[in-house]
Amino acid sequence: MKSTAGIQTLCFVLSVNLCTLTAFPADLCRMEAILKRVKHELQKLQSGLDIHVKHNGEFIHHLMISKSLPTPQQYKSAACGLSYMEKALEEIEKHQKLIVNSEQIENLFKDVINRLKTHLPVYAHHTLGKCDNPPQLSWPESIFKAKQWTWNFLDSSDKFLQDLIHLLECHEANP
Repeated sequence: MKSTAGIQTLCFVLSVNLCTLTAFPADLCRMEAILKRVKHELQKLQSGLDIHVKHNGEFIHHLMISKSLPTPQQYKSAACGLSYMEKALEEIEKHQKLIVNSEQIENLFKDVINRLKTHLPVYAHHTLGKCDNPPQLSWPESIFKAKQWTWNFLDSSDKFLQDLIHLLECHEANP
């Protein structure tokens, strides 16, 4: 299905954005594995759908291997990451009307947002997901807490990706 590539790519980009949010590096091997998928899906996206993804593979890789990101860039990444998630849901509705149960997608979206909020203290919830108005984030005080926070964030974004693709694949197998 043509639109699936676009949806998956947006989810992969989301996952990578979430990987880069903290000033402390997460597990590099896991991040590299996601990057390989991102590069492949980005190519499919650009050739198959008219969706503009702001980050190219080289830029993503640069962010992923960086040991530290400036705070404004972290805020921007956090806000844009959630915007990509919202964009993915919009694309599902636009390209796959009546194909995937919108209530399932809505529940999936709420679930991942709730899990992310559990591990990301946010002072201004209403700004979350607006790229042009980055939220004020509270970063963990210790290195241990920061690394734990990064793992939780990575796991949550990966779970969102897997669940969404599973939903799409199940429906394609049983239309």
